[in-house]
Amino acid sequence: MADVKVQSNVALPVSRRGRQKQDVGALYPFADMRVGDCFIISGKKDIYKARNAAQTWVKDHGDAWKFSTRELTGTPIYGEDGKATGEVYPAETFGVWRVMRTVDAPAASAPIEPTPVLTVNPEHQS
Repeated sequence: MADVKVQSNVALPVSRRGRQKQDVGALYPFADMRVGDCFIISGKKDIYKARNAAQTWVKDHGDAWKFSTRELTGTPIYGEDGKATGEVYPAETFGVWRVMRTVDAPAASAPIEPTPVLTVNPEHQS
C-alpha cells in the first residue's frame, strides 16, 4: 500500500460534476415583470428553456409569482398606441406572461342564491 498521509487545511474545490445552477434572473427579466407584462421568445427550444426557468423562478422566489406561456404564431402585432400594425408574429414565436395567481384574482360576480329559511309552525311544536 502506498504511503498516504492525512492533511489538514486543504481547501475543497467546487464540484464539477452535474450541472451548475444558473441564475435564471440573469437569462430572463422575471424580476422586472408586473402582472400583465410579457416578453417574446422565438423558437421551440427557447420556449422550453424559458418555461423551465419560470418554474425555477417560482420555486426560488415563492408563490407570489406565476407565469403563463402562449404561442403567438399568426397573432396580430400591436404597436405602443394599441393599434394593429398589419403584421403578424412569425412561426414559432411565443410569449411569456406574468399572470395573477388564482387566489389573488377578484372573485367572479356570480349571483348570490338566497338561503332557504326553514320555518316552523308554532301550532305543531311539542
